[in-house]
Amino acid sequence: LQVAECKPPFVLRYAAQDAEVLLDWDTTQLPDALLWISNGGRSHAPWDGLHYALGIEPDNSCFDLTSVATPPETHPLAKRTGIRLQVGVPLRIAYCLSARAL
Repeated sequence: LQVAECKPPFVLRYAAQDAEVLLDWDTTQLPDALLWISNGGRSHAPWDGLHYALGIEPDNSCFDLTSVATPPETHPLAKRTGIRLQVGVPLRIAYCLSARAL
């Protein structure tokens, strides 16, 4: 699932432990987030069918569409062009992953 134009931070609350984990990032570079589920489907190492998770990935793409089609101009993500990578030119993306007690 791609969530367009996010307003980080994303917060994961551990109510029983009175704690939370926060993910914050530079939305000028990565305006969206991909949410994905791992439901034990990878049977090979190192997962061995035992990996269950919800993933959050900051993103700048028209996820899983541009490899097969150009989105129409009316598509909500049609203006997403990704980030241009250049050989020998470092790319820096600011993000912060933190945890705190409540």
